Amino acid sequence: MKERPFDSDSFVLSELPKLELDPDKFVVVGSGVLDALGIRRANDIDFVTDELTYTELADKGWKKAENSPSLVSGDFEVYLTWDSKDGRPNFADLHENSQQIDGYNFVKLERLLDWKKRVARPKDLLDVEKIEAFLGIG
Repeated sequence: MKERPFDSDSFVLSELPKLELDPDKFVVVGSGVLDALGIRRANDIDFVTDELTYTELADKGWKKAENSPSLVSGDFEVYLTWDSKDGRPNFADLHENSQQIDGYNFVKLERLLDWKKRVARPKDLLDVEKIEAFLGIG
């Protein structure tokens, strides 16, 4: 892997402590992984958690997102599932197969790459190019 392409602190790594959650209770997915690795900046932070933590966040006032099965609060968006084969909550799978960056769990870059290739939205295809360049495989 290459060094961080941009030379600044990670937005995601600076914001995660504000969650005030045990790092073993969530896994960062999506562009947050790219930000933490310095591939590109993220504008928000998506993560997956278990059902109990999800309910606790809802009870703390996190709001249901429009057009998404998630809760939002500020720059954070939390889900019960991401890249699930059967659509069921899959925090345990994501956590078990995560990578650690500065004490936080992130979905592995290779899995994110595979997901972005399958989803294939224009923004994801741009990320595919950046991830492949970062990994030296493109």
